[in-house]
Amino acid sequence: MARSVLVSSVSAPRGAPALAAALATAVGQSGRPALLVELGDTVKRRPTLLASADARDLQAVVRDKLSADAAARGHACHLLLPAEAQSLERAAEAGEAVPAGAACVIHVAPHLWQPALEHPGLRPAGGLLSAELPRDRALAALAVRDLRRRGIAVRVSGRPLGPLAARRAVAGIGVGGALEARLARWTEALLGGGRVGRPGNRNRGERAMGFMDRMKSAAESAQAATSKVGVGADRGQMDLANRAQKLMKEGVDTPAHIDSMTSTGKTDTPGGTEYMITFTVSPAGGEAYEVTTNQFIYPSAPFTEGDDVKLKVDPADPNVVMIFGKA
Repeated sequence: MARSVLVSSVSAPRGAPALAAALATAVGQSGRPALLVELGDTVKRRPTLLASADARDLQAVVRDKLSADAAARGHACHLLLPAEAQSLERAAEAGEAVPAGAACVIHVAPHLWQPALEHPGLRPAGGLLSAELPRDRALAALAVRDLRRRGIAVRVSGRPLGPLAARRAVAGIGVGGALEARLARWTEALLGGGRVGRPGNRNRGERAMGFMDRMKSAAESAQAATSKVGVGADRGQMDLANRAQKLMKEGVDTPAHIDSMTSTGKTDTPGGTEYMITFTVSPAGGEAYEVTTNQFIYPSAPFTEGDDVKLKVDPADPNVVMIFGKA
């Protein structure tokens, strides 16, 4: 069966269909045949004049094996199904029908999210959630924890695609810019092809000077998570402070890579901004794994997507982590 990614929204479905189309397009651009299965009340789509050979091949396979009206559009083949539980079986059949090496991006409405996760024929490798942050912050955190518990890779998109990007995605055309690069990274992570090792690219002089920088960053990160929590701090900030104190005492230094950062929109008085951050963690002597957590980032210790960082990891629970400096 083709590897699959489930896409949905944590609340209202606004933005999720275009996000699913954009991810399927990114899969097709990566050189892997991409089938977008949409369970929703979407207007029927026709094949586009310009479509990749992979998309046209998938169109022929789906029409032949499933007698379904698929449409090759740009870099992906689209299959529209009704937004009902019975369509999950058809989605599973589509995944079985496509050739080995292809990938299915399956968009489901929020009420079908749990049935899709539990359907024995789907077995998704990844989940992509559309959320409106900070409004959906609590729901997104619950969904992320559930996917991690199931061993499913997860990413959260904190804002919907703009009108132009959405139109390009539905046509199977790359959305362009930083978003297209982010979707390419998400494609690797969600389908199990993400990077697990990243050779260093710093020169010898940078490595020689790096020790004091790492010590400084670690101190700033710890201070950001603890001493900046004062009067008026909410429960979430207090939990982060307690986590930081515990990890300072017991955490194991572990290298990691920031795969994505999505602002929740939440800030505090000292000027920090809370982010949902997804890492690829590379423990010594163990296999790399993915984890998503929340953390406030401060101007005194900035971090961005693509940074190699040092985490403190709870030895009793490898999913409890916090940034404590640059790698």
